[in-house]
Amino acid sequence: MLRLPYAGGRFGLIVASLLVASGCEIERPAAKSPPKDLRVADTKTAQKSTSPKKSPTVKTSSPKETSPAAAPETVKIDEQLQLARQQFRDGQLDEARQSLDAISDSQVKRTPQESVDLAALEVQWLEKSGRARGEVNAKRLVYVGTLLDQKDWEAATSAVEQILAAEPDDAQRQEADRLNKIIESRKAQVGRLEGALLALAGDDPERVQQAQERLFENPAAAVTLLKVATKSENHRLVRRALESLGKLPASDETLAVMLSVLENPAGETNWPDAVEQIGRIDHAGAGPRLLKLATSSEIAPQRIAALSALALVDDPPIETFVALLPVITAKGPDLVAALLAAQHAVTTHGQQDLLRQQGLNPELSEETQSQLAAFPERLAKIIASENVAAANAARHLAIATRQQASPPLGNLRVLAFSGEVATSPAAAVLDGLWKTVTKTQMWQHPVKQPGVLVLDLGKQRTVTGIRIWNFNETSGMHRGWKDVKIFVGSTPDVLAKVTARGQIPAAPGKATEEDYSTVIPIDFVRGRYVRLEAENQWRADQYGGLSEVQVLGF
Repeated sequence: MLRLPYAGGRFGLIVASLLVASGCEIERPAAKSPPKDLRVADTKTAQKSTSPKKSPTVKTSSPKETSPAAAPETVKIDEQLQLARQQFRDGQLDEARQSLDAISDSQVKRTPQESVDLAALEVQWLEKSGRARGEVNAKRLVYVGTLLDQKDWEAATSAVEQILAAEPDDAQRQEADRLNKIIESRKAQVGRLEGALLALAGDDPERVQQAQERLFENPAAAVTLLKVATKSENHRLVRRALESLGKLPASDETLAVMLSVLENPAGETNWPDAVEQIGRIDHAGAGPRLLKLATSSEIAPQRIAALSALALVDDPPIETFVALLPVITAKGPDLVAALLAAQHAVTTHGQQDLLRQQGLNPELSEETQSQLAAFPERLAKIIASENVAAANAARHLAIATRQQASPPLGNLRVLAFSGEVATSPAAAVLDGLWKTVTKTQMWQHPVKQPGVLVLDLGKQRTVTGIRIWNFNETSGMHRGWKDVKIFVGSTPDVLAKVTARGQIPAAPGKATEEDYSTVIPIDFVRGRYVRLEAENQWRADQYGGLSEVQVLGF
């Protein structure tokens, strides 16, 4: 039995009561080597790891009066469950049946807990309707299945005992016995991993790593134990549990555990840990819960944490920008986080054109329309304020909504290239010089293979365009690139999807004050690496090249 000093035997009893599903080995992606056709300028690159996600059950107040069941395609599961419970309390069995049927027929995806609640209410309806024991027992067996999926082993054990006490037929008794054996077997699995969970709270990094490796041998069991660990009052154990969850395969369940830490009003110490892990995992489902928490919590730090996570996930709800307008137009402590979350949602859903309300619900309320009209002026005031963090976040949102032009990004470096002439290195594309015809201030490369240039932005950035000045040698302008493909991604060697294409006009062939660059727009893509590939030149030659390249964004 696991006993920890901060929770004593109670924590151990909780853990021992859990049941874990076996199987599931962790698959780790093999590292990919850089393309052989590129010369690597610097092999040190940073990469971001990812992990899982899930959704919570929203509590709503019980309806004061009954109403017809909602249409299957529009039913809100949590509200309909509350309605059915109220109808049972009022003795309205026919109405409760309609509510349960509406949930069953609905195309809305149920959370695991909602499935458990529905199965429990189905059993309750059969019991209150005076149905035969066999029919009730059959429904109870279905209920046990949902409890096992939810890993609620105590409730599953109790439900099996009810079946065995209600004169089951032979088939039902055999199934109940089989389920009992599964429960006992998996409880034993939990016991074997309790020691690993205890080590997570220790001071020895080596033992912590060994404990994680032991847990990872059975991912499903690990999730069950780590879920309990995140409810501990030991903040270090909670942090280590979240880190361990982040290293497991992404799933609805691991995401739900992370979100539950963020939703816990008493868990403020570990909110930053939850935000970090939620932002690292590549699994949809967090967005709606985060937006609800960010707009409903009465605790400012909790709202800020939810907004911070919302700015990192891949699925911010499409209504995020509109929902955050009241926060942006106010002067609360969560302003910076709201600006960043709104910018992320705008770029994710292509809502950059506010004048045409691109991507927004056409039926906006008068209050929202008023807030939207005041939005540009509000951003301008924030940008002009002395709050540096808010000003930067507002500037990014102004760029995302096309109220300001994107500036060139700094601190770029050439990571890799297809080739270079010794006197005309690839690094010349970042020297800031384009008013020149001197080849040593341009990049020149042999064209035995297509021209390729990979730029490292230093960290994840939002790219809005690439500005290019073509090769500008006197009488050699034809050596410049013509058609180009652009890739943006998080790793330098996995840039398989073309982000944008464009054509670069030939340079004038003389040193001129007239800016001869061209900008190839990019639809606000996040990434750390930018790869440019020449598809052809203006005229065939043994050499090609570029004068200067800028990456626009923030």
